Amino acid sequence: MSSEEQDRIEAMLREPADRLPPPDGAWTRVRRRAWRRKWAKAGIVVAAGLVITAGAVPAALAVRHTSNDQTLQVTNTPTPGLGHHSTLFRPAPPSPSSTPTTARNGQPLAGFTPISVSFVSQTVGWVWGSAGPAGPGVIAATTDGGHTWVRRPAPPVTATDVAGSGDSGIRYANGQVGYVFGADTFMTLDAGLHWQRIRMPGRVVDLEAMNGRVWALIDTCSGCGSLRLYTAPDAVSVFTAATPEVPPLTGVRPASADNPGTIAVNGTAVYAMAGGALWFSPDSIHWYRMPMPCPGADRTNETISAWSPDGVVAVCGGQPSAGSEPKTAYKSTDHGQSWTELAAPPATGYPAAVSAGTADDILLGTTHEAGGSVTNNAGHTWTPTRTRAAHLSFVGFISTTHVVGLADPSDRSRAFLSSNDAGHTWTLTTFPP
Repeated sequence: MSSEEQDRIEAMLREPADRLPPPDGAWTRVRRRAWRRKWAKAGIVVAAGLVITAGAVPAALAVRHTSNDQTLQVTNTPTPGLGHHSTLFRPAPPSPSSTPTTARNGQPLAGFTPISVSFVSQTVGWVWGSAGPAGPGVIAATTDGGHTWVRRPAPPVTATDVAGSGDSGIRYANGQVGYVFGADTFMTLDAGLHWQRIRMPGRVVDLEAMNGRVWALIDTCSGCGSLRLYTAPDAVSVFTAATPEVPPLTGVRPASADNPGTIAVNGTAVYAMAGGALWFSPDSIHWYRMPMPCPGADRTNETISAWSPDGVVAVCGGQPSAGSEPKTAYKSTDHGQSWTELAAPPATGYPAAVSAGTADDILLGTTHEAGGSVTNNAGHTWTPTRTRAAHLSFVGFISTTHVVGLADPSDRSRAFLSSNDAGHTWTLTTFPP
């Protein structure tokens, strides 16, 4: 190429050129892609925050259950599809004189004895109990961590005895969805304003909710000692079939007795223990039978708690007599495949509930006016809980340090208890006599 031709080509390249118009809809597509990228990045940030939050809180809220993303995707109104399985109750709202009343100064909760507690956050919780010996059922709610309580509408339950024909448990899955269970099961979808009876295959002895699912141990044959594990994928589904992978759990005594079986949940992990059998699921789909930590003589009372999906503690009692029962405690860090025996908790009382905030901090509640026990050194030693006149029978970590509990109903102290230092010191809120 001659120098003259090269100069002519370079001159043409330096000349300004007309811009071509973009294809139709090009800018719309660009804006949509930018919008998607923006929200995808935001979703990653939000998801990371949720993971941190969930990891900071143990898995079971109050009385063996804690809260890590206990969310059920439901609406706030009863579902028409439950019509042939349930009856909707609309209790009268509290009278004006009772609405502002708290546990410390008011009549509406006078004589109230709490027997079951459930929290969905560090401040919001409910207690279920009776207005007198064995009933009728009463519900109180708190929004300040249990310092004050207000009476709320309750389902029409006339008896609240633990081992008889009444309802003895309450469990909220989130701020709207909750259950009262026992001989009859009731559900609310609007934070307790209305309750509907759900037809169940039998008496519910324990119920837990986590991550959009609900599990229940059910005595399907009226005290025969055989429990079945049922599950529902969400709050509005009916418990119609037992989990096929888990066979009947045969207890060592009738299922109508105290503490015949227990469920523990953490994240996606589920544990079910009853009558000398322990089953574990990492995902609510696949189930595996695990070695039972308790020897045969120590299976009169059993209770279990999970501080992480793989970390679980079990306490077993055997040969109860005159308010005392020898107990053994075990811990596993591999979801129950192997167990390490801990120091024996005090013999006084019968084990009612165990709760673990971490591998080091474990609380045991006992019945028969025996108080409770705590270990903050991974089970090397146990000490009585310093709860003054109240005997701690039900306990549950709602963070790694925050614990809530109830006094033994038999000691007549009518108290809700809380601790912010993993059970070292306690604050009592008593209901008036």
